[in-house]
Amino acid sequence: MKISIAWVFDHLNADYKTVDIDQLVKLFNQKVAEIEGYYTVEIPLDKLFIARVADVAAEHVQLHITQTNETIQLPKREHLKVGQHYLIKKDDKKTCWAMAHDFGGQKDQILPEIFCNEQQARGDWQQSIEAKDYIIEVDNKSITHRPDMWGYRGIAREFALLLDLKLKPLDRMITPLDITEYTHESIASDSMPFSVRIVHPKYIKRFAISYFTNIENRPSLPWMISRLCKVENRPINTLVDMTNYVMLDMGQPTHAFDAQKITTQHFEPRLAHEKETLTLLDDDTIQLTKEDIVITDGQQPIALAGVMGGKDSEITMRTTSMVLESANFDATTIRESAARHKKRTEASARFEKTLDPNQNIVAIERFVKLLQHANIPFEVGGVVSVGPKTEALTLNISHEYIEQRLGTEIASEKVVAILDALGCKVSVDNNKQISYRVTIPTSRCTKDIQIKEDILEEIARVYGYTNIPFVLPYKQTKPSDLDALYRMRRIKRLLAFGYDMREVYNYSFYDEDFLRELNWKPTDYISVQSPVSENWQHLVTSLIPGLLKNVWQNHADHEQLNFFESGRVWQKIDAKIIERPELAGIFYNQKKIFSFYDVKAVVQHIAEMIHMPLTYKKVDKPVDPWFAPYQTAHLMCEDTVVGTVGVIDVGCTHTLFAGHAAAFVFDQSFLGNFKPSLIKFKPLAKYPAVERDISMMVPLKVTVAEVTQAIKTSNDAIDTVQLVDMFQKDDWKDKKSLTFSFAMQHADKTLTTKEADALYEQVIQSVKNIGAEIR
Repeated sequence: MKISIAWVFDHLNADYKTVDIDQLVKLFNQKVAEIEGYYTVEIPLDKLFIARVADVAAEHVQLHITQTNETIQLPKREHLKVGQHYLIKKDDKKTCWAMAHDFGGQKDQILPEIFCNEQQARGDWQQSIEAKDYIIEVDNKSITHRPDMWGYRGIAREFALLLDLKLKPLDRMITPLDITEYTHESIASDSMPFSVRIVHPKYIKRFAISYFTNIENRPSLPWMISRLCKVENRPINTLVDMTNYVMLDMGQPTHAFDAQKITTQHFEPRLAHEKETLTLLDDDTIQLTKEDIVITDGQQPIALAGVMGGKDSEITMRTTSMVLESANFDATTIRESAARHKKRTEASARFEKTLDPNQNIVAIERFVKLLQHANIPFEVGGVVSVGPKTEALTLNISHEYIEQRLGTEIASEKVVAILDALGCKVSVDNNKQISYRVTIPTSRCTKDIQIKEDILEEIARVYGYTNIPFVLPYKQTKPSDLDALYRMRRIKRLLAFGYDMREVYNYSFYDEDFLRELNWKPTDYISVQSPVSENWQHLVTSLIPGLLKNVWQNHADHEQLNFFESGRVWQKIDAKIIERPELAGIFYNQKKIFSFYDVKAVVQHIAEMIHMPLTYKKVDKPVDPWFAPYQTAHLMCEDTVVGTVGVIDVGCTHTLFAGHAAAFVFDQSFLGNFKPSLIKFKPLAKYPAVERDISMMVPLKVTVAEVTQAIKTSNDAIDTVQLVDMFQKDDWKDKKSLTFSFAMQHADKTLTTKEADALYEQVIQSVKNIGAEIR
C-alpha cells in the first residue's frame, strides 16, 4: 500500500516538511510494520498549466492558457467540449496533455476534465498542491491484522506515536450529522425518501445511507487529482473522487448511487440468488452465486457489495441527487466474492480485513466535510443507519504481568501514555498491586486486540524491543533416559539393513477409498470434526491397512516388497481417546508362499536384540480381518500382549493384489520402555559339554516352545536346546516330527558316558510326559 506523507499529516498538528523521512521509516519498520521502500515525488508545477478548450476540430483541439495568455494546439481526445478545462504540461521541448505520472503516479493515465474558477486558472490552483512529497510503500501482508491502518487516519495515529506528535481531533475532520438508528429496517420519511432493510444480518453487519439533493457534480479537483494519482488511484469526477478519497483517508469504503436511478426508493442488501446477473462499473457482466452479497433496490442487484458498484446506478456529470452508502460486510464473504469474480478492488481489500463496523457513519461525515471544503452546493437530507453498533472491548491486565513478560521494568505512567496514544481508555487501580482496566476502541478490537497478550504486544512494540535488555534464557538441563530412543533406532536399522525393508510414513487418517477396496470398516475409531475432505475423516486404529495400501500401490512394478512404519494410532476405549505408538511391518512376494515361521523369525530377532522374553499365543479367529486364522499369534511378554504376527489372509491379498504377504505389529511404547533383567557375567565352563540329538513325534497342538521347555527343565545340567528340524505329512494327520539338539554340561566335572546316558533318559521321560513318542 502506498502512503502519501503529506496526506497523512492532514491529521497531525505538524508540518510534514520538517520530518526526517529516514528516521520515520526506521521507526515505522521497528515498531509498526514493514516498509518495502520509499521515494520522493516532485511535481513540476512550473511546467503544469490549466488550459480551457477554445475550439474542437476534427483532428486537433485549440486550448487557451489563461496564466500565460497563449493559445496552443494539441491532438484531439474523446469527450472534449468548448469551455472545459484540462491540465497540460508545457516546457521548451513540447506541449502535451498532463498525465498521472506528472503528479507522482506510476501509470500512464491521461487526466480527466478539471474544475477551476478564473482565479485558479491564472495559477492559484498550484497553491493547493504539494510540490514535494514522500511516498512510503508498506508491505500489505504486515498490516493484514491491522484494519485500522488501511486508512490514513490510522496511519497518522501511528506517526503521532513514533514522532511524539498530536493527532488532530476527529471532529475537525468531519461534519457531525443527525443519525437515525434502526435495528433491522428503516422507514422512509420526507427527509429520507429511501427505506433500508437488512435481510441477512450475519453478512451485513451495518448499512447506512445519506440522501443528497441539489448537489452539483463537478469535474475533478486539481488538488484531489494530485493526491489520488500519487497513490495510484484514478480520478474520474468530483463526487466519485471523493468516495475514493474518503476510503483512503478513513479506511472505510463508500459508494454513491444516482438517486434518480433507484426508482423503488428502497435498499435491500442481501445474499444474491443463484445465477442472478449484474453489470458492473467496468462494463463486465457477472453471474452471481448465493455466496455473494449484493445491494439491491428490493428487486434487482445494483452493486456487488464491498467490491464494485453497478453500471445502471452510476454517478455521472448529470447527477443532481445521490445516495451515499457506507456499510460493513462479512470479511470472508467479500474476499471470496472478489476472488470468485476476479474483481479485487481497493474496497474489497479493506473489507476483507474486518473493518470497524462503527466507522461507516464517520465516513459519511467525512464526505460531507469534503463537500463543504470544496464549496460544492448540496443539501443533505436524512442519514439512517441499520444494524447494531459494536461495543468496545474492556480487558484487565496487571503491571506485574507486563513487566514479567517484557523482562524489564517499565513505569506505570509510560504504560498509560502508550495505551492512551493508541486510542484506548485506561483506568488504573493501585489497590495492592497496579492493574489497568483498558477499553479497546472498536477500530482495534474487531480483529487485532482481543486478549491481554495483544495489549502486552502493543506496549512492547511502542516501548521498543531494542530498549528491552538482551538476556539469554536460563534453562537447567537434566539427564534423561535415552535408552528408548536408541533402542528404536537399533530396531529400525535391523529392519532396514538386516531384512531389506523400506521405512514409510503414511497419513494419520484412513483412506476411505482404500478401505472400500479392502472391504473393511474400522471400529472404535476417532472422527475429526472438520475433515479436510470426505476421504480423510477417521484417525488410524492400526498401521497395517496403510502398509497394505503401500503394497497395493506398488505391487505391479515389483515382485517383492518389504515395508515397515513407526507411527501413532488412535482408539476410543470406554469413551476415552487412547493414542499410542505402533511399529508394524509387511513382507510381500508374488510367488513365495509365506509361512508363520518366516515372519516369526523377524520378531524373534527383534526380541532377542533387546533381551525381551517373547512367547507366542495362537489365535484361531483374529480380530483383524487381514490376518489368516490358525496362522496368527499374539506376541506375549510374560502375561502382556505386546503385538501380533501372522500371515496375511489369502482372501485379503486376492482382493488387493496377486501374491502373498505376512505382517507383524508391535506396541512400540512397550518395546521402547521394556526393561530387561540385569545381564550378569557367567564364567565360562571349564569342562566340555556333551551334545545329543533327540527326534520325536508329537501332537500338532504341542508347540516347539513347550517341547523346548520340557527338555530344558528335565535336569539342571541341560545347558542349551535348539530345534534342528520339523516335518509333517498328510498321513500323520494330527502329528508332526521334531528334532532337537541339546547340550549337557557340569560346572565342576566332565560328564561320563554313563552320566550322559542317564541325563538323556531324563530328557526322554520329560518329553513323553507332554505326549511325545521317541523315534
